[in-house]
Amino acid sequence: MNGDIALAAHGLRRSFHQGRVRALDGVDFQLPAQASVAITGASGSGKTTLLYALSGLLELDAGTVSVEGHSPKTPAHWADLRRDRIGLVFQDDWLLPALSVAQNIEIAMHNTHRTAAERQARTRELLQLVNAEAFAERRPNELSGGERQRVAVARGLANAPAILLADEPTGELDQANSTHIADLLFDLQRSQGLSLVIVTHEHTLARRCALQFVMQDGRGAFDPDKAAP
Repeated sequence: MNGDIALAAHGLRRSFHQGRVRALDGVDFQLPAQASVAITGASGSGKTTLLYALSGLLELDAGTVSVEGHSPKTPAHWADLRRDRIGLVFQDDWLLPALSVAQNIEIAMHNTHRTAAERQARTRELLQLVNAEAFAERRPNELSGGERQRVAVARGLANAPAILLADEPTGELDQANSTHIADLLFDLQRSQGLSLVIVTHEHTLARRCALQFVMQDGRGAFDPDKAAP
């Protein structure tokens, strides 16, 4: 690891609508290895745009992102990193409706070195980790919102990433399920040494992170009331 920084971004710029909307306006960001960072801010401040930039899912107008000291140059390189080093948990879980819970997790391991037997074993391990064994064969439309998010977290961890990026993982959940998912994420972050980024508008969840990065009008800065990297 280069300087124990899992993710670093410099001068990120991204505009929409022929430049009228500056979603990212020169953002600098660092995620220390094995740390947790909450990205907060009002709706439209650029939180999710930043997360997508950090995962290589967004083409930038300017700026650079490095992952563990390396700067991806091509979409193929980014795809490899999302397969091997970066896990993603989306606000809309994006589970495939035609597949079972177990299949939704296992599909994330296709195009890896794992054999079919190894993929199945890893899927069982993840189902146990997120307490989802009981509905492994159900389809996503048979699950509650909290159950779907548990599956989404398991899928994000399928390839044992070093970095987990989560976009509003509790945003659509009731209080009980929100607390459960938050507990799960932080337990995993500690037990597996994950570098964790959570986009959230929930103050309670943000306070549980070691660092807080506040977005406003496409710009961002670390909260001085929390330790900065």
